[in-house]
Amino acid sequence: MIFADTGAFVALLREKDQHHPSARKFLTKRTLLVTTDYIVDETVTLLLTRVSRTASEQFLRMIQQSRFVRLEMIGPETFEEASRIFLHHHDKAWSFTDCTSNAVMKRLKITQVFGYDAHFEQMGFSLVPGK
Repeated sequence: MIFADTGAFVALLREKDQHHPSARKFLTKRTLLVTTDYIVDETVTLLLTRVSRTASEQFLRMIQQSRFVRLEMIGPETFEEASRIFLHHHDKAWSFTDCTSNAVMKRLKITQVFGYDAHFEQMGFSLVPGK
């Protein structure tokens, strides 16, 4: 399992994105991806504001119908763990969504992130497909 971050999803759906070619190539591997409702929310919003309503709707339908994406919901326990991570690392510029992703990845023992956000490397995870 590999965790999928917002940047990877945006790169897949936005042809002008600098990471579009590597994201498309990586996705052909048919690896099981794990993401969260927070990532879906963030991605839908970014696509809506930076690409189009159509792109955001296509992404949402893709997530709902995909056999290759496992959606984890951020419940109370994960929210509390993410809060601890966020408050403990006040010296970092990690978003709260990054912290929820961190908590989910630790719980599921995921070490790789399909994405391009260097914050995950700061957290001790490796980025794929790489920079």
